[in-house]
Amino acid sequence: MAFRFEDYQVYKDARELFKVINELCVNLPKKEVYVLTDQIRRATLSVVLNIAEGYSRESVKERRNFLRIAMGSAGEVVACLDIMCDIGYLSGEQRGKIYKSVEEIAKQLNKLVHKPFNN
Repeated sequence: MAFRFEDYQVYKDARELFKVINELCVNLPKKEVYVLTDQIRRATLSVVLNIAEGYSRESVKERRNFLRIAMGSAGEVVACLDIMCDIGYLSGEQRGKIYKSVEEIAKQLNKLVHKPFNN
């Protein structure tokens, strides 16, 4: 049995973002492993997992709630990117590329939150 969420582009894009963030975190100073690295990884993973959980729910209300949580986690990723840029762990160019991916995911999530669902 295939899971419905696997067909959504936003889920695929969120998984790709998680890979990009993991690659980025490998290059951060070891002192950040339990702070910034852990936080941005968890926020990015939260986007992926909340999309999956939302689409595994039967009710439209629950589905939308999990998609909204994923949107909040996307905002958290952006805040982490800003901090990483502010303290010199990330260039403005790197931030911009990743930001565009997060922004696209947030747009897709927003469309899905407002989409009329059939149960």
